[in-house]
Amino acid sequence: MQSINFEPRHAMKTEAPDLLTSYLERVGRRKLLAPEGEIDLGIRVRAGDRAARKELVERNLRLVVSVPRNTAAWDCLSRT
Repeated sequence: MQSINFEPRHAMKTEAPDLLTSYLERVGRRKLLAPEGEIDLGIRVRAGDRAARKELVERNLRLVVSVPRNTAAWDCLSRT
């Protein structure tokens, strides 16, 4: 019977944190929306504007990412 090695590949061990860091840095560079801009995008999204939906989602990623950063779980993720 052949044994299966469940160890991650060496490249995955080093690249995963780098990819996460790169993604978080990219998200952090986006400017926050002013309340007026968020309302405008929301109105356009309701009207079916797919580009406005994409913009609204991307701009709100900063908020989504900031929540885990402010928890104890973030320490575990950032150490891998």
